[in-house]
Formats: sequence, C-alpha cells, structure tokens
Amino acid sequence: MSGSSVDDVTVTLPVSALEPVPESGGPEEAAGSWVSGLAYERQVIPQLETILMKIDPTGKTRVAIEALDPGHDFYVYRALPRSSAINILCFGVIKYTQRSTFPISRIQEDLRKFRGMDKPLLLIANADVTQQGKKVLASSDLRVVWQKWRTESDNSELEAALASLLR
Repeated sequence: MSGSSVDDVTVTLPVSALEPVPESGGPEEAAGSWVSGLAYERQVIPQLETILMKIDPTGKTRVAIEALDPGHDFYVYRALPRSSAINILCFGVIKYTQRSTFPISRIQEDLRKFRGMDKPLLLIANADVTQQGKKVLASSDLRVVWQKWRTESDNSELEAALASLLR
C-alpha cells in the first residue's frame, strides 16, 4: 500500500494455499469452494494412474484428463494396436463436497449430463452417498459406479470399482 490508495499487485500462490470463504448459502455455494474440489482432483488423478498400471501393467490402458465433451473430469482409454485411435473404456467424474454425505441433486445433475451414453461412468467423491442417492444411481439407465475416495488407503476399493467397469 502507498498512502491511502492500494497499488495493483499480482500474487502467485499454489491453489492448495487457498481456503473457501463461507457465505450465507450452503457450503457448495461458498466463494472459493472450487479450490477444495480442484485440490481433490489433483489428488485423485495420480492415484488413478497408479491403479491403472496395476490393472494393466502393459501401460496400454491410460487415464486422460482432457475433455472430449463437457461434464466429465477424465476418461480411461486403451490405445488400439497399430493405430493412433483409442478406445474409450469409461468416463469419470470427480466430486468434492464439504458435507458428510453427497447431495442427491448433484448426483442427478451428473446423471442428466451423461444420459444416453453407452460407456460406463465412474463417480469418485470424498463422501458417502445416501440410501436415496444409491436408489437414484441404481435406477439410472447408465452403467454407473459410485466410489468414495479420501486417501491412498482407499485405493484398493477404487481399484476394484475401476476394474469392474473395465471388464
């Protein structure tokens, strides 16, 4: 600061150094709540890569984070032999919530985005889904698996869920 005016200053921080600011709305609407979600995604993706190497040690099955269509955070693919083409095996969505259980409205929103898709969908979140949420998932016309992941100690469950979708 200089005197009574504030000079423009650019500050660079890692996203992990930021914290959401609560507002009067719910925690999902808090200013900066996307920061925790982004940090969570950055934890999950490397774990998926490690798990895929266990499932397919040849390295032909990979995870990609570039978007083909809006709505998903990653997809798992296998390179086709003697071709630059790929076969997408499943799509994935990584969700973060500050609540103890995942809101059904957000589950329904994701299912609407993928309606009519012929590829399986892996939903990874840091919270459990309620019984009502499980019913919504089960009644979907999609092949969808919900998997809670919080730390590396949850990798074996994530591996089992991913392997079931890739069969």
